[in-house]
Amino acid sequence: MIRITGQYGDASTVQTQIDIVDAHSGQVFSLADKARLTCNGGDVKPNYPNDVIRTCLRQPPGGAYNFTFTDEYGATTTVVVPVPNGQFAILSPRDGSTVHIPRDGALAVHFTLPIPPPHSSITQFYVTALCQSTPSTTCYSVGNSYIVEPTPTPLVGVPTATAFPATFPPTPTPSSSNPTATAYENRGPPTPTPPPGSTPTVPYYDGTVTQTGGSGAVALVGDFTQYRPGTGSIVLSITEQIAPDPGAFASVSVRMDGNTTANITWAR
Repeated sequence: MIRITGQYGDASTVQTQIDIVDAHSGQVFSLADKARLTCNGGDVKPNYPNDVIRTCLRQPPGGAYNFTFTDEYGATTTVVVPVPNGQFAILSPRDGSTVHIPRDGALAVHFTLPIPPPHSSITQFYVTALCQSTPSTTCYSVGNSYIVEPTPTPLVGVPTATAFPATFPPTPTPSSSNPTATAYENRGPPTPTPPPGSTPTVPYYDGTVTQTGGSGAVALVGDFTQYRPGTGSIVLSITEQIAPDPGAFASVSVRMDGNTTANITWAR
């Protein structure tokens, strides 16, 4: 069981936590003293019970983490964990922008998500709007957690789904080997493109979003009545389940966590 944290941050390394589990008992066990476990050549062998977090050089989109296990007898197997392609970013509100505090209890958040490799998926993402406390006020936050369902194959007669175009920055054009996935919403006909200067309307999701990667939008719904003008941020967090070739192991499960932030200024 492999967990990788910090894939979409700015640090040069990610954190890894690896548990070797007995296939019959389900119990986590420590590796033999002579056994080794590396990530792209660096030592990530856990020492239970307290010293289990290790770092590995962060790999770019389309790259891979190579976890190589060598047992005490010298037998070796490698598990290759591919890094999802594409960009993970908040397109709107963009970093450094001024955002009006919502009066109707909903904030439109436009984003682009990485595109998982085959047999893998984004299983959840969490959107949070934060404000800053002052000596006379208490900061509140609004957050929605979304369960992500895989994008279905479009059926004949089903309206083509739409997402609001981001005005800044433009979504990068995918290569032929990295097609942009489309977010589908089963909520009637396509949403029309809003005219310039108007406020876009984003679907009020009920906690489930159909999305496999690429651009999309959600309405961050909550109580914004206690928000005050000042600094704040929008944070988008995701969890991905990666399904690599297990190599000589009975099975391998990989969880990859990351987040991205847009620092903003709240205004009336």
